[in-house]
Amino acid sequence: MATIVAIQGGDKVRRMLDGFTGQKLQNRLRRAIRAGAKPFQAGLKAAASSEPTGNLPHSFTKVPAAKVSASRRRGGTIVGRVRPKSPLFNIFEPGAGAHEISGAVLGGPSGSGGWTAAGRKRRGAFVAHGRVRHPGMKARPILPTAFSSRVRDAQQEVARVLFEPGDR
Repeated sequence: MATIVAIQGGDKVRRMLDGFTGQKLQNRLRRAIRAGAKPFQAGLKAAASSEPTGNLPHSFTKVPAAKVSASRRRGGTIVGRVRPKSPLFNIFEPGAGAHEISGAVLGGPSGSGGWTAAGRKRRGAFVAHGRVRHPGMKARPILPTAFSSRVRDAQQEVARVLFEPGDR
């Protein structure tokens, strides 16, 4: 038993894709990745605002547009990154092991803030006098739930931009 599949417009698509090489292709791929990241951006905002325990900072709902880049280290592969703006995301997503926190504030008068011994700027006075032991925290990942429900939308957006007519 044989199955026949007819694809209409295949030649047009092939000719269109052959017309995109070099910088034209890079630009089109960048636009497609930006468009495909928008559903993930919306998914992250929704996941952060509806997190069941309410145990995430409000700053997780602020998700800027995707950062799209290509580097020679990755062989010119174009990559898009979508993540909350919060600096705490690096801690909440993977979790943190037990660690020590330096309490010494270097420079400036008392209460004015300054540089910590670890080389980070503090906004205000850090009240611990000496080192403090932090017990760590378990991971609170939101990426899997935010991304899993948006994959199909992202694929459709990427296809729409890749195959849209015109030479923008």
